[in-house]
Amino acid sequence: MSQINKMNKCLAISTMTSIFICLVGFSNPSAAQESSLPAQTYSGFALELHIGTGTMYFLDDDIPVFSSLQGGFFLGHKIDRVTYGLGFDIWRNSYTRKSEFDDRKSSMISFLLVPGVRVAIVRSDDERVELIGQVDVGIGTSIYKQKDEDEEYEEYENDYKYFNFTYAVGPGLRYWVHPQFAIGVVAGLRGELLKVSNTESDYSRLTHLMSIFGLAQFTGVF
Repeated sequence: MSQINKMNKCLAISTMTSIFICLVGFSNPSAAQESSLPAQTYSGFALELHIGTGTMYFLDDDIPVFSSLQGGFFLGHKIDRVTYGLGFDIWRNSYTRKSEFDDRKSSMISFLLVPGVRVAIVRSDDERVELIGQVDVGIGTSIYKQKDEDEEYEEYENDYKYFNFTYAVGPGLRYWVHPQFAIGVVAGLRGELLKVSNTESDYSRLTHLMSIFGLAQFTGVF
């Protein structure tokens, strides 16, 4: 009799367990379907937001190193491993030059249109983690300001015009937390040709800059 009771108890527990699993499956069908979703969206409209920082060097003279902040967005189209499009970036570069006479603080804010491409070079087996390569080329203009230790801006700086041509390349890592959303980081080298001109004095100068940059990226594909 005791063995029969044990068998009945085991049967009852097994039946209740099966019913519970069925109820969970019906009440949360998305959980049952989650495993069948792809790791990422392979084609669609892509939106990327990014923010980062860097260190900039002047190659043509002895001007001190700039520190830079960058933010912007990138709109494009994703086709499997390749995403191409056009971005808009804002950079802010600043430095302080110290001398025995005074301290001068300078800042430059750049506005750039940036065509670019991102390519997934290597993917993990589950296709959630990617090693990517990124190439960007940009054109734009800058606003330059300089002030002395008394916080007074020098007015003559407003007479100058600035033209920027930039290029950037670097590797990165991207992780798809959802089929339509990924987070990533990119680090690399950026070059810039900066042309400074003044039409009133016929002054013109071309300066080459290089920088090491790092970006955090947030990408959505729809």
